[in-house]
Amino acid sequence: MGEQSIVCCSTETEQNVSITVKKPNVRYLNRFLRSKCCTDILGAGVFQPTISPAKEITEAMALVRAVQRLLPFKTSAVRDKHIIVVGDGSTPRLGACLAFFSPHYVVSVDPRLRQGGGWSLPDGRIIDRLYTVRKKIQDIQAVPPDILVLPHAHVTYRDFAHLAPRLIIAMPCCKDFSIPSAHYLMIERYNDWGVLSPKREIAIYERRQ
Repeated sequence: MGEQSIVCCSTETEQNVSITVKKPNVRYLNRFLRSKCCTDILGAGVFQPTISPAKEITEAMALVRAVQRLLPFKTSAVRDKHIIVVGDGSTPRLGACLAFFSPHYVVSVDPRLRQGGGWSLPDGRIIDRLYTVRKKIQDIQAVPPDILVLPHAHVTYRDFAHLAPRLIIAMPCCKDFSIPSAHYLMIERYNDWGVLSPKREIAIYERRQ
């Protein structure tokens, strides 16, 4: 488990103390804008409702990167895994990015979603491997997903414990967010400085056997 501090280094003299702090970078924004699927994702309107699209895009891409690290898909043995995204908002921002940037099946769950069943592209096509569900996660019954992702979701462990995901990736927005250590082991925690938001911490948990 690793944790990164916002302070890079500090120096002190008799009269002054100098502190160097980290600042966010734009690597995720660049990766998104340079991708072949950028036009489709933006055309689908999933980032249109937000007042801070750069913030939302970098949050989504940071979680995409976390999924890619846990489920690399260079071999067929790790393809076609199942991912549930909790609290994606009125549009499946993270769900759409995961569907385009990975070969896995994605279910985006939020009672505020504008569409249920799937999400349309401007030309009428449905985004492949993305299914949208207009319900609370408490009301979802499913086989245990390979990964459950929480992008600033306002839920507690009790809300999704019945799903028993193998892995949990959380970008918490609440200070009191926690996963019971009796059921899950935190395997990593870090601040992702490609996220253009102060709430950039990502925590990864693995279900205990």
